[in-house]
Amino acid sequence: MMVIFLVAFPFFIWAVSWWGFVSGRLALEGDAFFYYWDSRFFLDNISRGVYPLWNPDYSGGVPWNFFLRRMGEGNPFYWINNVSKYVGASPIQAHLAFLVLYYFLGMAAFWLLARLFLKDRLTSTAAFLLLLFSWGGQLFYCFDVLLFVPLAWFFYFLFAFARQKKKHQFLGACFAAALMATTYIPFFTLTIIGVFSVFFFLFFMKESFVFLKDTLFFLRSHKLFAALSLGFFLLACAPNIDFYLESRQGGFVMPSRHFGSTDPSEVAVNVHNAVGSIAVSRTVWDIIAHGYFDRVFADQQDMGVGDFNIAYPVFIVLVLSLINPISRRTALLLVSAVFITLIAMTKGRVYSFLLEHVFIFRYMRMLQLFFWLAVLPMAVLMAMEQLRVFLKDHYGRKNIKVLAFVVIVHVLFLAGLLTQEGVVWSSYLALVLSLVFFVLSIMGRWEPRALAMILWVSLIIQPITFAWTIERNSSPWREVFVTDHTSFYDGQGNFLLQKGTSAIPAGEDDIKRGDVVHESSAGYYENPWLNNLRQFIFQDNIQRFVTNKLLLFDNTMPEDDYSQEKFFVKLNKMWGALQNLAFFSWDGSSPDDFQSLAPGILKAQVAYEGDSAVKVLSFDANTLRLRTHLDRPRFLLWTNGYHSGWHVYIDGRKGRLLRADYAFRFGTPLRYAAAYVLLLAYAVVLVIVVVLGLREGFLVEKEVAIGR
Repeated sequence: MMVIFLVAFPFFIWAVSWWGFVSGRLALEGDAFFYYWDSRFFLDNISRGVYPLWNPDYSGGVPWNFFLRRMGEGNPFYWINNVSKYVGASPIQAHLAFLVLYYFLGMAAFWLLARLFLKDRLTSTAAFLLLLFSWGGQLFYCFDVLLFVPLAWFFYFLFAFARQKKKHQFLGACFAAALMATTYIPFFTLTIIGVFSVFFFLFFMKESFVFLKDTLFFLRSHKLFAALSLGFFLLACAPNIDFYLESRQGGFVMPSRHFGSTDPSEVAVNVHNAVGSIAVSRTVWDIIAHGYFDRVFADQQDMGVGDFNIAYPVFIVLVLSLINPISRRTALLLVSAVFITLIAMTKGRVYSFLLEHVFIFRYMRMLQLFFWLAVLPMAVLMAMEQLRVFLKDHYGRKNIKVLAFVVIVHVLFLAGLLTQEGVVWSSYLALVLSLVFFVLSIMGRWEPRALAMILWVSLIIQPITFAWTIERNSSPWREVFVTDHTSFYDGQGNFLLQKGTSAIPAGEDDIKRGDVVHESSAGYYENPWLNNLRQFIFQDNIQRFVTNKLLLFDNTMPEDDYSQEKFFVKLNKMWGALQNLAFFSWDGSSPDDFQSLAPGILKAQVAYEGDSAVKVLSFDANTLRLRTHLDRPRFLLWTNGYHSGWHVYIDGRKGRLLRADYAFRFGTPLRYAAAYVLLLAYAVVLVIVVVLGLREGFLVEKEVAIGR
């Protein structure tokens, strides 16, 4: 019952506060929208038995490994989406159900961690409420919840294991680490864990050696269990290792991310593009300014869904802590938070040094998210630890000097707030409630539970009204398909081959005009061949060509017969008019491949659904199966991005990728088998963690009463 009151009920209030987004009435913004489509594309296909390693409808066809790595497709909690859709929810409602429940799991982990750290019911619950409501609209704006949830559970399992050495705690830490290893670029969480571990060792050296000694004893006592747990974690790292190797082999390009980097991996960045586009134009504090520090005390009426909203009583607590002794726990959190802040300042010397000498920083972008992911939970725990110390020293002591100090701090804060514009009414109410709480606590008046309620309300009333303001400033949801310009994915896991845009003649001089679209300098994720062509071919002609997904040609010619300039002039004209001519590279070709079979036929034949010449038997993310009925030998071209991972089969026998009239398949059977094994492993390990946790007990130690 206490868990329901302290955790579930506040989360219900949070959900009601953000109901416009939770219900799907308001639109997801920023990366949250694109992650919705990433997960939907994966789940739509996997529910039909297709593990999507390729997307034919994104940027002319690309390997989908990067997007699978971003979302961490092995996460078994994604299946909440399909369960929700099974009971009648729309795709966006199903995705929001996953987001909200996953967020709740992360906050539950933070509550458990706060209980371990603070050992006090009042402040541990206050820490939970602070983080729950401060994170606010980030759930509907960005992807950091996918990183925060396993990070919170990892630290809880780690500290719980340090105290109790239970099996579910060890396996739970491995499971959480595995989730982090397959989500986005895992170096965010690795850096946070590394920084905290180093400073923990420095501040708690004796305890660290005891922990290492006890852990070695646990490993020796449970050799098989420990080996399987660690083996699962190593298995979970394999997809990211594979992706790292792929990023260096030229199978895709990421121009906007990779521009200026000397690292051969396409996911590498340099200092100029390591921050988000909004933060680039900010001051030297660009990373940590975004979404909070630039509007902490003003313009609250204009807040957007990506803005953080920390309750003002936290600042009061931090100022009041000036009269507190500093514990080792507070010092640990403070030093860790400061060091991570220095890392996140991309114009500072610490980041520049790490970028040059520590390779993992070449793969970390949008460091404002890294900053909030680490520093916000640390700051919340640090503030509540200082509140616990303050109450322990001053609760019921009736110290007039301390009381006067509390009143002066609140009055000065209020006076400063009155000079700002756009402040919402709840900001003032939060300060009043904070003053009431501290005065009554110092005087020893009122029952502790009543004081606890005053504190908790003071921490959530301001973020709740911020949520209402943000919802008022947000746009309604409408279903939009994420694609480039072909629009063949129907949003239900199906791909359609329909007739594309008709041909429009293009003159040879068009290539010299100044309105050629150079998308490669701003492209996010593309196949390298199309990215290169976009520098020389009209965008309309590219669209006209790739929209017609299947084309039949009679005439072929080697591209090497032309200089580069003449080749692109010819290709631009050919694509614009859909000429009956295809260019082949000499690489992989034979002399017999270059011939004119029907020079009198000027246009290529577009094959579309219902065509008798080419019948589409099946089409999914990885496989295209065709049946041909041709009156003469012809060349069939699928205008999807080339990749070395494609394989061709003609009448069941493997053929050359240059020419095929039966089937294309992306990837190898071993690749698919490994992917499905990892999906199953995640589900099995999660079940084992839950079963062992129920048997051994999830909770560690009870809190003590207020102020003790």
